[in-house]
Amino acid sequence: MALINNYYIFVESEKITRGVDVTSHPVESGIDITDNVKRNPITLSISGKIVMVGNTKASTIRDAIANLHQNGKYVKYQGCNILNNALITSFDTQHTSEINGGCEFDMEIQEVRIAKSAYKASAKTSTTTKQVTSKKSTSSKRYYTVKTGDCLWSIAEKYYGNGAQYPKIYNANKAQIDKRNKGYNVDKYTIYTGQKFEIP
Repeated sequence: MALINNYYIFVESEKITRGVDVTSHPVESGIDITDNVKRNPITLSISGKIVMVGNTKASTIRDAIANLHQNGKYVKYQGCNILNNALITSFDTQHTSEINGGCEFDMEIQEVRIAKSAYKASAKTSTTTKQVTSKKSTSSKRYYTVKTGDCLWSIAEKYYGNGAQYPKIYNANKAQIDKRNKGYNVDKYTIYTGQKFEIP
């Protein structure tokens, strides 16, 4: 079994593609001179089956993954390999009589890098922002109720603009998350629909 965000899928094979772009220039004699090597995004090709898991129908899982794919939403894949900050670039399904209510699938997930804004606020503006933020944080706490398809990464991205900040949310809600995952062979960051988290 593997996880895409909070959705379990049965994966039969995983293939990682790691490529580089190499630029070279011809010279008068001998082989070309190579002057630059640039890493390409990692691509993960997986195939397997989508079946009913617990009370979640296979069609619900399939539709949720299709939604992540078609709307270009970030995913975290956890299987034999782990891929964060990724997009599903292709998702093909095949329905056969052998899988009752489910389907076979082929999928490609590609690592992405997000460009950061070059804009920097002036010192005066940033001071004002800090004062406003501190007043807001003392007046009330923020809470978020987990929806289908959420993961700590996507929640952190929503509130902080950076999915890598997810440990803040985990640490603020560690007791609740650990209690729910106790006794299950799942990643410690696994969360479930309906959980209510404090956003620090």
